[in-house]
Amino acid sequence: MMRLLRVLLVLLWLGLAGSAGAAGQAMARAHLEPAGPVMPGQPVKLVVDAMTSNWFTAAPVYPPLDIPGVIASPPGDDATNFNVEIGGVKWFGISRTYQLTPQSGGTITIPPVVLQLQVGQVGAVKAQTPILHLSVKVVARPPGAENALGTTRLDIKQTLDRQLVGLKQGDAFTRTVTISADGVQAMLLPPTVFGAVKGLSVYPKPPKLQDITKERVGFLGSQRTDAATYVLQQAGDYTLPGVEIAWWDTRGNQLRKATLPALHFSVAAVAAYKPLLALPQEASAPKPDRIKHIDVWTLARQVAYALIGVLIAAWLLPRIWRLLRRLWRAGHSQRHRHTLSEAAAWRRLQRALRGRDRGAMVTALYTWLALAAPGQTAAQAGINLDPAFTAWYGATAGNADIAALRQATRSARKRLLHPATTATYLPALNP
Repeated sequence: MMRLLRVLLVLLWLGLAGSAGAAGQAMARAHLEPAGPVMPGQPVKLVVDAMTSNWFTAAPVYPPLDIPGVIASPPGDDATNFNVEIGGVKWFGISRTYQLTPQSGGTITIPPVVLQLQVGQVGAVKAQTPILHLSVKVVARPPGAENALGTTRLDIKQTLDRQLVGLKQGDAFTRTVTISADGVQAMLLPPTVFGAVKGLSVYPKPPKLQDITKERVGFLGSQRTDAATYVLQQAGDYTLPGVEIAWWDTRGNQLRKATLPALHFSVAAVAAYKPLLALPQEASAPKPDRIKHIDVWTLARQVAYALIGVLIAAWLLPRIWRLLRRLWRAGHSQRHRHTLSEAAAWRRLQRALRGRDRGAMVTALYTWLALAAPGQTAAQAGINLDPAFTAWYGATAGNADIAALRQATRSARKRLLHPATTATYLPALNP
């Protein structure tokens, strides 16, 4: 009886140890930079680490975030690889960063980030980060500053493609206004409005938005560029209004204004110039007292021709539209399949190997392997990653032999795409 009890205890201990080992093969953690408290509008980094005690067979999938009261930007393409020892166990990790911008004061709850991981010897698993809390200071703003953009720096400048001297009718110039700010996404920067001016034709251009990031640092700020071309239609003296942007200095807790001066210029008359929007001569001629004659048959023919044209267009247009949609979908589908093809993934892998970026190499390698040999690990495909991983993440980390890794991937691709076949010959015919 005692012997049976000992056997049961040993089996129970082995089961618990196996469960603990399986649970410890993947995990996720996260932290905030800075941890808080912060000001409304101040950018905060949410650093999320995907970790495994084995190895990743594919790049971790980071989901989009939806946090009330916060503008959350997804992580960029850059990732940081690391290894760490926890409780005597070595963990390999990949770190990526979200950009959070709180819009108001109070305590913000950041829900768990659920990562989808592919772990060697285990397969698909999910790991989630713990709940985090971010304290945002409640700052009482003076009247008129409630909706002002919050940042530590905002600059505005304007450029002209020519000097505003010696202008005459028919000339044109372009005014460009550029706004830049620290820690603010480009989509939050206010647009510059180029209002209508009597005597001038205004042609605004599409805005250019740019978020500024730096490798190993992350998001820094943004820039917005608006431009408009003015065509000088009439002679006279003109003033283009200045530009003023009110913004809240989160560091000094005060309202500031960035301004651009107004533009003053004169336009000289040109005798032979005809404004683009001038009425034709016959439109300004005096109207006849009455219509003296109407050709009924000519009018009827014109109406009939117009109706026939409308019917033909109504019959043709839907068919042309459906044909164009089918052609566009076919082209889009072909481009999408090419982007997800093994050949495209192979080219990205070769570029990563030439660039010698560890994170890009690991991500590109697993992406290509998933397309070239679905369901196979690197070892099953004939690629030995141990020398490279040991060189990068071992106790004596150094530079891996990229040439050997490149040759191993080329050999594996040749075997996967052109497997050896056994020739079968017909038996010789009897003479």
